Amino acid sequence: MIRVPNGLAGAGKTTAGEKVAEKYGWPFQSVGAWFREIAIERGVEPQELEIQAQFDPTVDQILDGKTLELARRSPELVIEGRRVAYILQQAFERGELREPPLKILLRCDDAVRFQRMADDPKRKEPRVEVVARQTLEREAAASVRYQVQYGMTLAELMDPARYDFIINTTHLQERAMIQAVEACVKSRFLLQKV
Repeated sequence: MIRVPNGLAGAGKTTAGEKVAEKYGWPFQSVGAWFREIAIERGVEPQELEIQAQFDPTVDQILDGKTLELARRSPELVIEGRRVAYILQQAFERGELREPPLKILLRCDDAVRFQRMADDPKRKEPRVEVVARQTLEREAAASVRYQVQYGMTLAELMDPARYDFIINTTHLQERAMIQAVEACVKSRFLLQKV
């Protein structure tokens, strides 16, 4: 089963995905990390690549192709990214995957997301107001890009109706968030075995 923790930046999808994958020995991949790699290769910041990708469909073609290839090769996988749930569900519906992905939406209030991101020691910019501005700009550019490439906005990709489980991480500490994601995985596994 392919497990897809999804959500906006700072909601906890990478943290939860990494920890759950590590605990169960499953591979973990982050489409956001791939996107940042492309930005580095092209010598631009991720915010700039978001804008470029609105006019250059090869960025999403690379990311989507890599996502599908990995999903076909690794049926036991945790992969996170804003479009992954949509891409893998479409692949399942076309008969390209044996089973549907487990789609878990992590939601979080904006103020908390921005604070989490600002507190990340790997982050270059620790000021919350700058992180908030940059994040909202990038999400707005991504929304336009997704509308052009997929016919839906970022908000539509994050529509709870598209997901098997929704977890609000706003008031959850890291351990509780990881336990909530694990509970979703276990629940789906038990339902499949009945």
